[in-house]
Amino acid sequence: MSDETTTPKKRTARKPVTKATPKVSPLDGILSEVQALAEELPDVDALVGGLRPGLSRTHFTQEAKRWEQVHGVRSSSAHPGWDSAILTAAFSALALADAEAARRELVTLAATAAKAIEAISRGES
Repeated sequence: MSDETTTPKKRTARKPVTKATPKVSPLDGILSEVQALAEELPDVDALVGGLRPGLSRTHFTQEAKRWEQVHGVRSSSAHPGWDSAILTAAFSALALADAEAARRELVTLAATAAKAIEAISRGES
Protein backbone atom coordinates (compact mmCIF):
# COMPACT_ATOMS: atom_id res chain seq x y z
CA MET A 1 0.00 0.00 0.00
CA SER A 2 1.17 3.41 -0.71
CA ASP A 3 0.87 6.48 1.34
CA GLU A 4 -0.39 8.41 -1.59
CA THR A 5 -3.80 9.88 -1.17
CA THR A 6 -5.82 10.81 -4.13
CA THR A 7 -7.56 14.08 -4.10
CA PRO A 8 -11.00 13.92 -5.58
CA LYS A 9 -11.39 15.96 -8.73
CA LYS A 10 -13.44 19.08 -8.44
CA ARG A 11 -16.68 18.86 -10.30
CA THR A 12 -18.18 21.96 -11.70
CA ALA A 13 -21.86 22.28 -11.26
CA ARG A 14 -23.76 21.98 -14.49
CA LYS A 15 -26.29 24.56 -15.29
CA PRO A 16 -29.79 23.14 -15.41
CA VAL A 17 -31.02 22.57 -18.91
CA THR A 18 -33.96 24.78 -19.68
CA LYS A 19 -36.02 24.49 -22.78
CA ALA A 20 -36.77 27.68 -24.58
CA THR A 21 -40.45 28.43 -24.54
CA PRO A 22 -41.60 28.59 -28.13
CA LYS A 23 -43.00 31.93 -29.10
CA VAL A 24 -46.70 31.60 -29.78
CA SER A 25 -47.90 33.41 -32.84
CA PRO A 26 -51.30 35.10 -32.77
CA LEU A 27 -51.98 33.07 -35.90
CA ASP A 28 -51.70 29.84 -33.86
CA GLY A 29 -54.61 30.92 -31.67
CA ILE A 30 -56.67 31.93 -34.67
CA LEU A 31 -56.01 28.61 -36.41
CA SER A 32 -57.02 26.74 -33.25
CA GLU A 33 -60.33 28.61 -33.21
CA VAL A 34 -60.83 27.96 -36.92
CA GLN A 35 -60.09 24.26 -36.51
CA ALA A 36 -62.55 23.91 -33.64
CA LEU A 37 -65.29 25.64 -35.63
CA ALA A 38 -64.50 23.71 -38.82
CA GLU A 39 -65.04 20.44 -36.97
CA GLU A 40 -68.61 21.56 -36.20
CA LEU A 41 -69.49 22.47 -39.79
CA PRO A 42 -71.13 19.96 -42.11
CA ASP A 43 -69.24 18.41 -45.03
CA VAL A 44 -70.49 19.75 -48.36
CA ASP A 45 -68.94 18.61 -51.63
CA ALA A 46 -69.78 21.54 -53.92
CA LEU A 47 -68.02 24.89 -53.59
CA VAL A 48 -70.80 26.60 -55.54
CA GLY A 49 -74.26 25.19 -54.94
CA GLY A 50 -77.60 25.65 -56.59
CA LEU A 51 -79.13 24.26 -59.73
CA ARG A 52 -77.09 26.49 -62.07
CA PRO A 53 -73.61 27.02 -60.62
CA GLY A 54 -72.39 28.49 -63.92
CA LEU A 55 -74.74 31.45 -63.52
CA SER A 56 -73.61 31.87 -59.94
CA ARG A 57 -69.98 31.94 -61.08
CA THR A 58 -70.84 34.69 -63.57
CA HIS A 59 -72.36 36.73 -60.74
CA PHE A 60 -69.37 36.02 -58.47
CA THR A 61 -66.97 37.13 -61.22
CA GLN A 62 -68.79 40.46 -61.50
CA GLU A 63 -68.75 40.92 -57.73
CA ALA A 64 -65.05 40.01 -57.52
CA LYS A 65 -64.24 42.68 -60.12
CA ARG A 66 -66.39 45.24 -58.33
CA TRP A 67 -64.79 44.59 -54.94
CA GLU A 68 -61.32 44.51 -56.47
CA GLN A 69 -61.97 48.03 -57.79
CA VAL A 70 -63.27 49.17 -54.40
CA HIS A 71 -60.22 47.68 -52.70
CA GLY A 72 -57.88 49.34 -55.20
CA VAL A 73 -59.45 52.77 -54.74
CA ARG A 74 -59.43 52.47 -50.96
CA SER A 75 -55.82 51.29 -50.89
CA SER A 76 -54.59 54.05 -53.19
CA SER A 77 -56.44 56.71 -51.21
CA ALA A 78 -54.96 55.55 -47.87
CA HIS A 79 -58.33 54.22 -46.66
CA PRO A 80 -57.93 50.46 -46.95
CA GLY A 81 -60.09 48.04 -45.02
CA TRP A 82 -60.16 44.31 -44.61
CA ASP A 83 -63.74 44.14 -45.83
CA SER A 84 -62.90 44.84 -49.47
CA ALA A 85 -59.91 42.49 -49.39
CA ILE A 86 -61.99 39.69 -47.86
CA LEU A 87 -64.87 40.15 -50.30
CA THR A 88 -62.51 40.29 -53.28
CA ALA A 89 -60.89 37.01 -52.24
CA ALA A 90 -64.21 35.34 -51.44
CA PHE A 91 -65.92 36.28 -54.70
CA SER A 92 -62.77 35.45 -56.66
CA ALA A 93 -62.64 31.95 -55.17
CA LEU A 94 -66.33 31.33 -55.85
CA ALA A 95 -66.00 32.54 -59.44
CA LEU A 96 -63.34 29.97 -60.34
CA ALA A 97 -64.40 26.69 -61.97
CA ASP A 98 -60.89 25.20 -61.65
CA ALA A 99 -60.68 23.44 -58.27
CA GLU A 100 -56.96 24.07 -57.69
CA ALA A 101 -57.25 27.75 -58.56
CA ALA A 102 -60.29 28.06 -56.28
CA ARG A 103 -58.35 26.32 -53.49
CA ARG A 104 -55.45 28.77 -53.83
CA GLU A 105 -57.89 31.69 -53.67
CA LEU A 106 -59.58 30.20 -50.59
CA VAL A 107 -56.17 29.99 -48.92
CA THR A 108 -55.73 33.67 -49.77
CA LEU A 109 -59.15 34.33 -48.25
CA ALA A 110 -58.17 32.46 -45.08
CA ALA A 111 -54.91 34.41 -44.79
CA THR A 112 -56.73 37.70 -45.35
CA ALA A 113 -59.34 36.80 -42.75
CA ALA A 114 -56.58 35.86 -40.29
CA LYS A 115 -54.95 39.29 -40.75
CA ALA A 116 -58.33 40.94 -40.17
CA ILE A 117 -58.80 38.90 -36.98
CA GLU A 118 -55.32 39.96 -35.83
CA ALA A 119 -56.31 43.61 -36.40
CA ILE A 120 -59.45 43.10 -34.31
CA SER A 121 -57.37 41.45 -31.55
CA ARG A 122 -55.01 44.44 -31.55
CA GLY A 123 -58.02 46.75 -31.20
CA GLU A 124 -57.52 48.31 -34.60
CA SER A 125 -60.94 47.50 -36.02
